[in-house]
Amino acid sequence: FDAENVRRAFEAGADDYLLKPVSTKELLARVQNRLERTRQLALHPFPLYRYQEPLASFNLRLLEAKRENQPFALASLSAAPQSIARLLRLLRRILRTQDLVRRGDQEEIIVGFPGLSKEAARTRLTTVLEWENEDAWVGVAEFPKDGLEFSDLVASAQGDREKAMGAIQVNAVWD
Repeated sequence: FDAENVRRAFEAGADDYLLKPVSTKELLARVQNRLERTRQLALHPFPLYRYQEPLASFNLRLLEAKRENQPFALASLSAAPQSIARLLRLLRRILRTQDLVRRGDQEEIIVGFPGLSKEAARTRLTTVLEWENEDAWVGVAEFPKDGLEFSDLVASAQGDREKAMGAIQVNAVWD
């Protein structure tokens, strides 16, 4: 495994990277997922397109998590439109350098936490939000428990966030 070659492959436009030995079931599942995403993109181009920019960096971190048998938590945060830019700057300033912080749509921020469980990522975000007195809805998913691909983790984290939005908002603390 050569992380530099993988990084260059993703930067050049690769969609995926498989480690040898390649499992036939894994290969077929990946091809089937790509075909389904292509079909979905043709039907609904905007929802999937907004995540294409950070996909390479998230995929590389997911690949590393898989190779090292480590967790990778992915969070979806939603806040008021007037708060999202401030919250994005705050997270980039306060979180660890290895954490990935990207803007999703107009009211969403996606955060990747290499090496952290779902619970640890939720605690870290909650602490930061409470400390800075910021309100946001938070949903968290964990690789590999909640998904193996970036899009699966985003969907799981968004579902978790949607459940939280049905609860009472108290400075981003939900269970």
